[in-house]
Amino acid sequence: MGLGVPFFLVGAFAMQLPKSGAWMMHVKSVLGIILLIVALYFLATAFPVLNTFARPGAVFLLAALGAVAVGLLLGAVHRSFEDPEWPTRLAKGVGVLLVTAGGFQFVQGITMPESTLSWEKPVAEGDAHLVAAAQRRAMAEGKPMLLDFTAAWCVACKEISKLTFSDERVQHEAGRFVALKVDATDDTDPKIEQTLAAFGVQGLPAVLLFDSSGQEVQRFTEFVDADRFLAALKRIN
Repeated sequence: MGLGVPFFLVGAFAMQLPKSGAWMMHVKSVLGIILLIVALYFLATAFPVLNTFARPGAVFLLAALGAVAVGLLLGAVHRSFEDPEWPTRLAKGVGVLLVTAGGFQFVQGITMPESTLSWEKPVAEGDAHLVAAAQRRAMAEGKPMLLDFTAAWCVACKEISKLTFSDERVQHEAGRFVALKVDATDDTDPKIEQTLAAFGVQGLPAVLLFDSSGQEVQRFTEFVDADRFLAALKRIN
């Protein structure tokens, strides 16, 4: 249906299609760059090193847009790799590289929170023993515990980090919690599978709240806004 409808409309209403020309090469370049940015976005899930340069904040975002602007000026869109002159092809290649890298870093920057909770040392390997040790320490200190299961491929997890954990009220209230984050990006890892099973987590996002006696009081398995999450934190002793 998606592929056929445009052709049906053209045939049924005798619509005149625009003539081909250089503009089609420009469109191809734009769509190709978008595909490259999307490819990098998904590769960053498997290769977190691609995320090491991204930073939240206006300065970084402006720098990323600056790289995009320079790439466009060099000819990322309006020049062609089919040009017989090698300087033109080189400028096109460098331009595509700058626009792709800048666009990817811009997307990463706007999805990162400017601030977040004071987390314990991240449990990157998902070791259930480390999580249990943190839980025992929280109970010994008479503190409630916040356990966040997240992953690089979890969109809702990023939304919670960006919109909920970055709220100053949430950060202030969560200061009395032992806050632990478990990176479950590789959910086929036996250690991560063991940790997920130990806490009955069947999918992400999963934010678990425990009281000072170690009993689970509430869990969120979908996006939760700052107001609702703050109210949940205040109810826990």
